[in-house]
Amino acid sequence: HAMTVPSIRARLIGAGAVVLVAFLAVAGVALQRAHADSVRAAHYARLQSTVYLLLAAAELDAQGALVMPPDLAEPRLSLPGSGLYASVLHVPSGVAWQSASAVGLSLPFARSAAVGEWRFEEVQGDRGAYLSARYGVRWAGAGGSGVPLVLGVLESRATLDRESQAFSRTLWGWLAGAGVL
Repeated sequence: HAMTVPSIRARLIGAGAVVLVAFLAVAGVALQRAHADSVRAAHYARLQSTVYLLLAAAELDAQGALVMPPDLAEPRLSLPGSGLYASVLHVPSGVAWQSASAVGLSLPFARSAAVGEWRFEEVQGDRGAYLSARYGVRWAGAGGSGVPLVLGVLESRATLDRESQAFSRTLWGWLAGAGVL
C-alpha cells in the first residue's frame, strides 16, 4: 500500500483553518474581557452616581442626627429586593439608614471609609456577590463640627453576570458563524 500524501492545496486549507480558528478564539477572548471590564466600569459609575444622590439627600437635624427623605430619585431604592441597596452610616452613633430596598435583608455594607476616599470592590454576602461603592465624608452639622458619614451602595452582581452572559452568547455565536463561513 502506498501512503497518500495530502495535496499542497489540502495542507494550505488545513493550515489556514487552524490559523483562522486560533485567531477567532484569541479575538473572542479579548473582546469578551474588554466587554466585561467596560460593563463593570459602567456599573461602578452608576453606583457612584447613586452615592452622589445620597449625598444630595442627606441632612443633619439640630441635634446632629441623620435625616433622609422617604423617597429618593432612584426608584429601585424604594423597591424591596430590587438588587440595588443603599446605606448611610452616622459614624458617631453607629446608626445606619438603609433604603427601603434593603428591608429584611442582611447586607454587607461597609462600616468605615476614610473621609474623601472612594472604594469600589466586590463583596460577598449571604445572598451572593455584590458590587460595592462607598465614600466617607465629614458632614457639617448645625454646630459647625463635622460629622463623619459612610455612604454605601450595593448592587447584586447577578445583573452584571446576566449582561456578560448575553454578550458572550451573542459574541461566540457570531464568531462561530464567521469561522464556518
